[in-house]
Amino acid sequence: MARIEVSNEMVLFRDAIQHAWNKYFAGSDFSRFLELQEAFGKVEEGLFQAIVLWPHGVCDRSGQYRMGALNWLEIAFVEGISSGHAHFGTIKGDGNTYWEAEVEVKANEMPTCHFMEFFDWNPVGEVDYRMVRADVFKKNIQDSRDQRFKSALLRISECSFFLTV
Repeated sequence: MARIEVSNEMVLFRDAIQHAWNKYFAGSDFSRFLELQEAFGKVEEGLFQAIVLWPHGVCDRSGQYRMGALNWLEIAFVEGISSGHAHFGTIKGDGNTYWEAEVEVKANEMPTCHFMEFFDWNPVGEVDYRMVRADVFKKNIQDSRDQRFKSALLRISECSFFLTV
């Protein structure tokens, strides 16, 4: 398996979905939000396939987008920075994620993160998607496998993205 940096493709993808949402979906009738979100999901999946997956010959993975963390799309802090920032979140019994205040995380202490989606605090209005939502994993001491730890929001400006093919 190869690990390919796809940071440029991910920024292009983020820009494309930001433009599509802000131009064609934001400001729509809120009572139709779930219907609009479903339609936008199809646009988003197509852009993900075309911009990120197609150049690397893995279009068959596009259906996994928005179905959970993508274990083949890892996020790491940009090389050369000593620390980055994260909001860690916990999913509560009501199914909602509750986010903690942003903290500084040393780059060499950042656990494995798998991409879920680009995130905006206001998903109904205009978005800027300055955050990346990821599932955070840590090694299970007994069998050395990655085990889901919690969710995180990371600043896109501090992230690099790596695709395993």
